[in-house]
Amino acid sequence: MRVVQIYTSSDFSKLVLCYGPAQAEAGVEVEEVEKDLDTLDEQAQRAAVAADAPELGALLAELRANLAEVRTRVGPLVKEV
Repeated sequence: MRVVQIYTSSDFSKLVLCYGPAQAEAGVEVEEVEKDLDTLDEQAQRAAVAADAPELGALLAELRANLAEVRTRVGPLVKEV
């Protein structure tokens, strides 16, 4: 049996998001935790980076494609100089 509850905006009226100086005024304490990726193996490091910034995979693939194009077009020109 599944129970579904529908929420309205009034259900979230007590939810307060605040950043910067407003945190102190609201009594919000924020603790920053530094990630130590050096202790992880390479596969775990890649998974952590992919979770934090999923767009990096596509950007890296684009960089590699563009680098290959530069090598094929500019490489022969550099050899002639």
